[in-house]
Amino acid sequence: MDWIDEKLDRIKSQGKLGFLGWVAGKALFSMGLGILLVSYFPGSAWISIGWALIVLSVVVSIPALKAVFGKRYL
Repeated sequence: MDWIDEKLDRIKSQGKLGFLGWVAGKALFSMGLGILLVSYFPGSAWISIGWALIVLSVVVSIPALKAVFGKRYL
């Protein structure tokens, strides 16, 4: 539990831009995943948009993840 508390404190201590990146990455990932789940029904062409949102979420989250987990994990 100390490890989780330490990471939560790092998230809270980030600047506004880092925290915004963290939240935006999570939101974009969930949107992309939702689109992918719906797109696998027949007759849907949303697969590429879903994957693009997931890739964008990872790119947006990289600075926030570096701030939280440090160089040791990334």
